[in-house]
Amino acid sequence: LTKDLRKFGPLIDLCATDPALVDALRLFDQLQAQRHRADYDHGAVFDKAALLSACQDAETALKRLAATAPVAQQALCTALTVQRVDFTGH
Repeated sequence: LTKDLRKFGPLIDLCATDPALVDALRLFDQLQAQRHRADYDHGAVFDKAALLSACQDAETALKRLAATAPVAQQALCTALTVQRVDFTGH
């Protein structure tokens, strides 16, 4: 884990040990990268198969997120809340 993630200690451990949550977050990360490319790379070309695959990945990610253990969901929400600049004052 990176130094930034280690500061959350057991919260990250709880998230990282839930396979459904890890899968969902990996898919969301990939989709976010694709969305960023679509928004900012004006030369990017996407074919129908790639777009349909991205839609399927989004559905899969949501299903995987719904399948996560409540304790992992709570740990993720807590880590995200603690990370927010407006809560930490930095």
